[in-house]
Amino acid sequence: MRRRPMWLLAGVFLAFATSAEGPSADEQAVWQLEQDYWRYVSAGDVDSYVKLWHDDFVGWPCFDWKPARKGDIGKWVRDIRDNRWKLTYQLKPLEIQSFGEDTVVVHYAAKYVYDYGDGTRSGVD
Repeated sequence: MRRRPMWLLAGVFLAFATSAEGPSADEQAVWQLEQDYWRYVSAGDVDSYVKLWHDDFVGWPCFDWKPARKGDIGKWVRDIRDNRWKLTYQLKPLEIQSFGEDTVVVHYAAKYVYDYGDGTRSGVD
């Protein structure tokens, strides 16, 4: 069985390490997954977004009233796609840290704005 770094998304404000030698290959790979996450959300790419999650995933989406499993986690991305909303975002890496061979924690700040196409906007601008 191939070991992959386990990555954690610790909410909207998460971190990017500044070490003398720079981020490791695992740390760079996890940061790329975070960038992919936002790119897929912005594009409304539900299939690619859902593939990022482990098959046994369970979490609590920000805009839902209950926890969701992998089969339901893409609902908000589907809403972006189906409603043709535009999501713009900017990521600011802050810290990244590896803990052994199978855990990497990434922290970054995310600014994002929904444009609903009818003149209304929401988010952190």
